[in-house]
Amino acid sequence: KPAVTAMTVSRTHEAVCRVVTGGVKGDIRVHTITRPPRFEALPSHAQPGAHPRWTPLIREVRTFEPASAPIFPGLNPDVVKPGGASPPASSIAALELAPKGRSFTIIVSDATGRLSAHVRNGSSVSAEMLRPHTPGPPPGGPGR
Repeated sequence: KPAVTAMTVSRTHEAVCRVVTGGVKGDIRVHTITRPPRFEALPSHAQPGAHPRWTPLIREVRTFEPASAPIFPGLNPDVVKPGGASPPASSIAALELAPKGRSFTIIVSDATGRLSAHVRNGSSVSAEMLRPHTPGPPPGGPGR
């Protein structure tokens, strides 16, 4: 498996936790992990915090590349992929999960400056190439 360059974890209190990782080859992987039960009657001799009948189950449920992700059906391709051609896949720099009801949006940035948003199946709903920042005085001159 390729090295992980970015990772984020869902913050909901559901029975399944989502972990999203990004790699050096520009790939995004979505994993699910079952959480221990919140309340369970334990025998009196059990260690505190122990869950004798709980076993974590980790599954990879989706893999996609933002550089080649399909566009969400019904969206204008010119808005989702500005300027037409997209740069090749690049190392993932940052990830974030944005909750959306019972679903989520995956926000991704990579080393080329591409910032994109994807629904849970990997389809792209928005993309933009960020311009490099040029250090210098603020607009309007120094001291303003």
